[in-house]
Amino acid sequence: MDPECRLCGHRTRSVFTARVLGRHMVEYQHCGNCGLLQTERPYWLDEAYTPPVNPSDTHVLVRPLAHSQEVSSIILAFFDRNARFVDYGGGCGIFTRLMRDRGFDYYWMDPYSENLMARGFEYDGNGRVEAVSSFETFEHFVEPREDIAKILDVSNSLIISTELLPDPLPGPEEWWYYGLEHGQHIAFYSQRTMDHIAQEHGLLHYRCGSVQLLVPRRLNRAMLGLISRLPAGVVNAWNRLSMPSRTLTDMEMIARRTKLEQRQKEYVYQER
Repeated sequence: MDPECRLCGHRTRSVFTARVLGRHMVEYQHCGNCGLLQTERPYWLDEAYTPPVNPSDTHVLVRPLAHSQEVSSIILAFFDRNARFVDYGGGCGIFTRLMRDRGFDYYWMDPYSENLMARGFEYDGNGRVEAVSSFETFEHFVEPREDIAKILDVSNSLIISTELLPDPLPGPEEWWYYGLEHGQHIAFYSQRTMDHIAQEHGLLHYRCGSVQLLVPRRLNRAMLGLISRLPAGVVNAWNRLSMPSRTLTDMEMIARRTKLEQRQKEYVYQER
């Protein structure tokens, strides 16, 4: 019996095998219902995440810089800019820190990584937020249906990035995004897959530059096209005029909190 799609539960068919991490022959399975391409059950992930950051990901700094500009313009155009936002799968916190520097009330969330750059601004799970961003995470989901549901518990507006499957389906050596050398990419989404996710959760799917949006309301496509073409200088000027940076106020808040914690520890020590 063919294995089930881990997104929609329908039966899949094997389309090719590929050598992952240079030694594991892995079957890739395609779902005819939702269009997801998945690997077989990924038994190699402990090996793939040692070290946790993929060494071939040379975009680890360029990507959050670019996304901070894109997401800033999207928020300014379509969302409540003064509301709370969360970056899911935020890694070491670079994107969260950049967005707070741009003035947005952004918080970090990642069950698998340590927050180094945005400490003090972890999402505590208290209440829903205006929107969740999640960049280069969907392709890592072992259980896409469950992981997407977890994100939607935080907000029903998502701003994400993941490369969409080309059509026709490329072979294992024809598409870099399979990531055979690092083995961390195990789920691949087509346009049909994104439409399926949107329909499943009562959302609409849009693309804007390098990011995709899953949102509960219609957006102006002409405006999406316009902001996707705005030069970085224009976005940055728009951002500066609209949102005062939180860099200094965050520093002052963290400093006050640290002093308070130090005094409390000193008091406890003296009491002993």
